Order: sequence, then C-alpha cells, then structure tokens
Amino acid sequence: MTTPHEHMPGSDVAAGTERREPRIPTCANPIWQGAIRQPAVAGTFYPADSDALRGIIDRQLDYARTLLGHHHNLLSRLPQGAPKAVIAPHAGYIYSGTTAALVYSLLARGRGQIRRAVIIGPTHRVPVYGTACCTAGSWRTPLGTVPLDTEAECAALDADTPGFIVNDDTHRREHAVEVHIPWIQRVLGPQTSIIPLNAGDTTPGELGALIDRFWTDPATVVIISSDLSHYHPEHVARQLDDDTIARIAGGILPIVPDYACGAYPINGLIDVCRRRGLTIRPLGCSTSGDGGVLALADSGLPMRRPDMADPDQAVVGYASFAVWEDDHDGDGDDRENDGDCEHSGHAVRNADSCARNTVNACIDPQNQQESLPQEAAEVLPRLARAALARYCGIDSDGPTAAETSEIHPWLKHDGACFVTLHEQGDLRGCIGSLEPTRPLGEDVACHTVDAACHDPRFRPVEPWEYPAISIEVSVLSPKRALPVTSRAQLEASLVPRHDGLVSMTGAGTGPPSCHRCGINCRIRMISSVICCPKRACARTPRGMMRGSQHGRTPSVPTMRREYRIRVSARRRLMQKPPVPPPPTQPTQPTPMLPARKGTTMHERESQPSHGSTDAGQPLDQPHPDEVAASMRGGFQPTSPFPHTYEMPSPRSDGRREVTTGPVPGDPAIGRWQHRLEDGRVQCDLCPRGCKLRDGQRGFCFVRSNHNGVIMLDTYGRSSGFALDPVEKKPLNHWHPGTAILSFGTAGCNSGCRFCQNWDISRSRIWDTYAVDAQPDDIVYAVKGCGASSVAFTYNDSIVFAEYAIDTAHACRDHGIGTVAVTAGYMSACARPEFYRYMDAANIDLKGFTEDFYWHDTGTHLADVLATIDYAVNGTDTWVELTTLLIPGHNDDDRTLHAECAWLREHCGRDVPLHFSAFHPDYRMRDVPPTPKERLLHARRIALQEGLRYVYTGNVSDRDGGTTYCPSCGARLIERDWYDITGYRLTADGTCPDCGAIVPGVWDEHPGTFGGMHVPVDIRRYTGR
Repeated sequence: MTTPHEHMPGSDVAAGTERREPRIPTCANPIWQGAIRQPAVAGTFYPADSDALRGIIDRQLDYARTLLGHHHNLLSRLPQGAPKAVIAPHAGYIYSGTTAALVYSLLARGRGQIRRAVIIGPTHRVPVYGTACCTAGSWRTPLGTVPLDTEAECAALDADTPGFIVNDDTHRREHAVEVHIPWIQRVLGPQTSIIPLNAGDTTPGELGALIDRFWTDPATVVIISSDLSHYHPEHVARQLDDDTIARIAGGILPIVPDYACGAYPINGLIDVCRRRGLTIRPLGCSTSGDGGVLALADSGLPMRRPDMADPDQAVVGYASFAVWEDDHDGDGDDRENDGDCEHSGHAVRNADSCARNTVNACIDPQNQQESLPQEAAEVLPRLARAALARYCGIDSDGPTAAETSEIHPWLKHDGACFVTLHEQGDLRGCIGSLEPTRPLGEDVACHTVDAACHDPRFRPVEPWEYPAISIEVSVLSPKRALPVTSRAQLEASLVPRHDGLVSMTGAGTGPPSCHRCGINCRIRMISSVICCPKRACARTPRGMMRGSQHGRTPSVPTMRREYRIRVSARRRLMQKPPVPPPPTQPTQPTPMLPARKGTTMHERESQPSHGSTDAGQPLDQPHPDEVAASMRGGFQPTSPFPHTYEMPSPRSDGRREVTTGPVPGDPAIGRWQHRLEDGRVQCDLCPRGCKLRDGQRGFCFVRSNHNGVIMLDTYGRSSGFALDPVEKKPLNHWHPGTAILSFGTAGCNSGCRFCQNWDISRSRIWDTYAVDAQPDDIVYAVKGCGASSVAFTYNDSIVFAEYAIDTAHACRDHGIGTVAVTAGYMSACARPEFYRYMDAANIDLKGFTEDFYWHDTGTHLADVLATIDYAVNGTDTWVELTTLLIPGHNDDDRTLHAECAWLREHCGRDVPLHFSAFHPDYRMRDVPPTPKERLLHARRIALQEGLRYVYTGNVSDRDGGTTYCPSCGARLIERDWYDITGYRLTADGTCPDCGAIVPGVWDEHPGTFGGMHVPVDIRRYTGR
C-alpha cells in the first residue's frame, strides 16, 4: 500500500495511453534530455564504460561462435543468411549475455544489409494497453547514439494501426529494449536505426499487424526481447522453460506472462509466423544459475542442459530463437488458431466421441434432469459462491457441495453445467461439461473452481478479486437431436442466450461458427462447443489472450443424416457480487481474537491448490489435456509442482535459508496468532484472521505457517530504499522540508483495484527481494545518507509490522523518527504495540462507503475507521489522513460531506486531510484521471465542514499545498509541489501575526531537501 503521492524507488506514474502528437516529447524527467533518450540501466545491466562494454560483448560473441562451430548438427540445419526475426533475453549481460550472443552471432551475417531493427519488449514498470513507441529522436548508450526511424513510427500512427500508441513513461526506465541496443551497435553497426516498442496488454493479432508493417522491408530485423520463467527453483524452472520453448517452437498460442515476461511480443511474432508459414527455430537456453553455460538445440527438444549447481536455487530462465524469411514449415494458416494445436485435436475428438455415444444411448431422465425445482435459482448460485469463497480462502467454513446436497437431494442426481465468471462486466472464466458424469452439486462446485483457476485464457482469480466476481450457472438439459437440413432451419431453431449448440463436423470441415454473426466463438480446447453465441460474439473481454481469425470465414458445420447437430436448453442462474453487512465496531484489544472467517490464499480443501510466483500468476498452468478433461467433467490435477513452500529462517549474516521450522527467538515469528482446535493457526494481525495449515500462506502472501507457527517471510528483506521529501508521504505538519528514508517489502493485506504500487504489493517475496536490511542496518543508513527519519511505505506497513516495530525501536534509541504509511486495516489487538513506536502516520481513508471498500479494496470501512479513531485519540502518534479521489467511485458530494463530518466529530478539526488525484493504474485503467477541479471542490467541502487543514496532492495547486493560519488566515507554509517556497511559523508552531497555534511537529527552520527522489543503495552503509 502506498499513498498516491509515493512511488516505489525507480518507478513512475503511468501516463494515459491515448494517442498523442508523436513528435512532441511529453516527459520532463531528467532522463529525457531533449530528443535523446539517455541510458537508464548502464552500469547495472551492462557496463557504463564503453571499453568494458565492447569487451564483454566481444567475449560473449566469441563464445557463441565457438559453440556453434563445434556443434555442426545445429549449424547445418539453420538456413543461410541473417535471420528475419529473433527472440533474445534482456537480463544483465553477466547472466543472459551468452544466450543473446547466439542470435547476434547469426545477425552478424547481415551487417551492411540490415539497416533497421524493430525491438519489441514487455513493460516491467509502467503498464500500457497496446504497443507503445516513444517521442525520442535517438537513444544513447555508452557506445554512442542510435537514430530512431521516426518516419516509420509516424506513418504507423497516422495509419491508425490498431493498438499502436505513444507513451514516454513506459520507456523512461524500461530495460527490456535498452539492453539490446549495444548489441545492435556492435554487431550491425552504428548506422543501424531502431524502432523501440514496449508491448503491454495487446492481442497477438494487433501486435502481429504492427510487425507486418515493418516486416516487408528486407533491410529490417525484428528483435523480440523476453526472458522465460522467474525465480523458481532451478529444477522447476528448467521444466517450465522446456515446455515454453516447445510451445514457442511449435507456434502454439498463447504464451502467458507466467512463463515468459515478454509473452505479448512473443505472441505477436508467433501470429506473424503462423500466417506466413514460417518456422521459429530454437537455438539455445540457459538459466541465471548456469554461469553463462549454454545448452544448444543441436539434438532436438528438450535441450541437453549442464548439471545443476544447486537445484533449489531460484533462477531466471533464458532462451534464444531465430526466424528466417524463406524457412517455411508447410502449415501456415492451416494451424488451429487457439490453444495447443497438438492437444486441441485430441480434445475435439474426445468431445465428438462423447456426443456421438449419447446419440445412440437412451437418456435416463433420472440421471440428467429435464427440469429443476424453483429453488435452484437460489441454491446453485449460492453453492457456486461458496465454492469460489473456499477456493479464494475468503470463507473456508462454508457448506460444501456434499453438505448442500444433503439438504437438497436433487443435487445428488447427475447433471452437466457451465459456470461463467464475470468481473466488472468482463468475462473472467468459463468452464463446464457437456455430459452428466457426476452429481450436479459436485459439478457446479468443481466447475466454479475450474473457471476461477483453470481457464487457459485468464490468470487464476485472486482473493482480492472475489468481491467483484459475479457468477452465472448454466445447467444443461439432455441433448436432443435437431433434424435440420439447412442453415436457415438451424438458425430458426436456435434461441439466442438460451440454447447451446454441439456441432459434429466431418473430416476436413472448418470449425463451427456462431449462428448469429458467423464468428468462431468456440470454447478454447474444445472447438466443437459454442457457449452462449450471442454473448460470445458481442465483445472480447479486456485482458484475455485472444486468438485472431485474421478475417477468415469459418465453414458451416456439416449436416449429416445421423443428426450430428443437437441443441441443449440451458438454464441461466445469475448471482451478483455479495455486499456483506459492515462488521461491528471492533472491541477493545485482547490477547486473542475470537475465531472469525479467515482468508487463506491456498486453503482450498477439496479443490486443487496451486502455488504462484507473481501477482495472479499460476505456477502450474494446466496441460491442455487436463483442461479438456475438466470440461468433460472430472479434472484431476497432475502438477509436478508443490502446493506449499518450505519457508526461510534467518542466518547469522541476515540472509535466509530453507529450514523445516522456526528458530526460537526468531524476530520474524508473528506476534499476533493463536492455535485453533483443528490444528490450524489463526493470524490475528488484521481483521481477515487467516486460518493457516502448515505450509499455507495468508491473503498477504508474506505470512505463512511453519510447523505450527506463523512467520513473517519478509523480515529483513526490503524492496528498495530511497530518499524522499517528508511531504511525499504525505505529511505537511511533521518536520517540513526534511528528507526521509523510505522503504517497503512485498505483499499487502488489502486488494485495491487502483493500487499504483501493485508490482510490489501484489508480488511474491522473491519477486521484489532487493536488499537484506536488518533494523540496525537501517539506522546506519539513515545516518549515512543524511535523512532525519524513516518511512515504512510503498506497501502497507502493517503487513511487515514486526519488521517495522523492531526498526522503529532501533531508530528511537538513536533519535531517529519513524513514519508508518498504512491503509489502517488492522486488528484491535495489534494496534497498541504497532503505534507505540511510530512517531507519525499517514492513514489512507480510501472512501466512506462500505460498498466502495468491499468491492474496490476487499476490506471493510468500519475496521479502518476504528484504526483512525485509535491512532488519533489513543496514541501520541502524529496522524494525517489521505483520500484518493477516484471519479465515479468515491468522489460524490454526499460521500465527501459524510467523510468530513465524521472526521470533525471523531478526530477533531485539526487533523490534516489530503485529497489526492487518481491516475489510471492496475485494474482501474479504464477510469479517467481525477480532474483538478474535482480536487478543489472536495477541498472546499472539507473546509465548509469545519476542517482546518485540507490539502490537495498529485496536482499543481499552490493554494492547496499551503498551510494557512486557522485564526487570521495568514500563509504560514507555502509549497510548490514538495518544495517549500515560504516558511513563517515560529519554532513552537505559532503564527507570527496572531500567535495562534498550528498543531504539528515543527523545527526552528524547515528542511531544504526539496522535491527530489534519490534511490539509496543501503549496502554502501552496511558493508554487505
């Protein structure tokens, strides 16, 4: 969690993705000097010294050439000449340089002929919809300046190429494209121009069409920048990477970001190659743990890799591929456009066989019901909702399918259904079965979980999405033959949004088409099913990995004498997301909280558990055969990966190693927990009360059960340090103008859909692990870098409370102030110890309705208000509050009046309130930024309600940043953004004109740090 004023060290606010005038630079950041994009990762990913950079490139090229020369099997199979397109990694040269050198050693064949390189990489820092170019005219590296082909970029923009946009922010500090430019300079020559592109959420067809614009130029090479799996144990990473390499080489869509960070660019290249009938040839692969030693594709796939130095070491995977212009595979457009080509056919044949057997069999109405009781409209959605809640860990105590079936015996009869999930109106998952193979109640519960985590088009549903998920259950009636002889009869016989069609196509016929629009809208992996034709062709949900048809008209299903076309009536049972009643006001702090419904990431009882490595990213994507089996009913997981993880414990040097349990006295042991009668342990830090079995993690993902003890796995592990002005927290009444050392960890106990630091708050501990930093280390760093205080921020400081408290205690012993930046979602028993050591806090009051809190943050308003009340009235901590105004969500006048009135009555008139501007981010990128006038209007409402110190943030507003005397109205502290331009307060915090006291913590003179954001390498001060 972070306030809207803050960013993770090195990150930036996402700008809009709308099309802008392409040649006007839009960035004022120092990295953009005129029309030249300066190097952002020189000195980190590759040497900043030009001689050292040439040396490492030349050495790695020599290694690659020597390796190819000794493996004639591979070299003899490769076409002559330079490749037309390549895929290469973008990690630091010492890790992935030899893998990248393979493709560049082949591209060297085109030196003199290749005059332009189109480089397409992913977005690691600032996400975008579409593919973004930048407004720079050239890029600089230690080897010199490279020109951009701005004419080609402008031509593509002027042609309104779908999904092609301008966005400088996503290029500002992105490394995926930059690391390839020194290779291009050294291998192809300094005269080669470039077109740097960052691909965000886009479809293979959109990006493929953009690549096609540049492909036809014979002097152009396309370079796709991507690593493979991230931070799995090496023995797991190799399995994942081998599968991904095989899928890329086979041209199988989609590649997902779980297994390749450059999945979107790769999918665009696969789209081009499939339409052109070109082969994607794997060259070699490695991991960051292989020390630069490559495995070559000289004897087919999988490649023969070197022995693993440490199979449990977390590594990143790399691979290189090449595509030649005339290297055809003979398949071209005949390939299936969705799913795994090899296994899709298998799934279709099984579906056909299943349907064919039913034609010849007599359907027993007792086994597959023709009608359902009226209570089904309530029972089935409630059953599905309980299954989803259990999968997400929101409610592990709800009734199971078996328990519900005892109450409603008709659920014990065999039935077939489809379960469809929507999130904010967009499709989020849909899986079902055609034939009744198990009791209807079990079928509904299992398919709800399958739709949430096994639909290959989407990443699994995460717990914080649960409030926004709506569920639709469609029960299939028995199949009946439809004796039609023409398409006209077929269309007349079907009822949109009621009928489902199972089409039996003969050999050589195309896929079935929607009888309403002619578009192929089949369910992935079972191409013979059309589910809800009208809805399926109405829109394609955002965020879905879509397969493009490229304008092809699918053929009409073959009509045969044995009536191979049938129709199934489907009952639709809708359930909207629940709005639970607000919780009661928290009680006084007690050593143990009563048992309450917890939130456990992996507590799924009868449903399969799946570990994950990135926010919402599955570690074990199901095999296509498994998905097909789940649609036929009876999915049985066969994942080779563990469902739980061995957890780390401390070592003497502050780092952590794998162990089987906690060490007594370990500071990372959670301080708020109790054991339940069933052997689980409940975490009492926040109101979620996660109940964890051994090896399970809580909602925040960073607290887990180690042999019956809940531990904080991010203790001493920071996501990065930076010096910020204290006003950025924001705190305007606490040591103004001073520098504060800011840091955070990973994880969060809120599920905000608008989080601007989602890359760390929603990430896993190993994704954001940057620095080992024990509390004493942070004290030395504060003194060494010239800061006067420490802020626990970037993610919610409550999540790492033990780490924050120990750091605050160490800082207090040395006269260093501490600041907690938090959303306030904390249990009553944890508040006293946490705030006892905090000198100041900024608490986010994200809105003032329970509906907003539950649906947009996954938390409850009453718990946050209780924390604010306690911090303001029950502690000595200086408290300021922040409300992020989101247009259409929490900014209506009635809500603002109610919020300010509550603050006046419960916190007093003197608590500073900051209204901050929203910018589109994470899962609210379709909401416009907050207009400045709306912030000013909210400030006027707060002042009308009697609050004395109301500020605006994230906009240029000198009046909204100025501290006024509450008595005479004099301007006491004037601010321009975070710079203090005027300061008239006395040392004791009084107005020099009238003597009125201004509440706060003041210094005799303000600090002069200004508005800088300075990343800090804490190792300089700790010696590590």
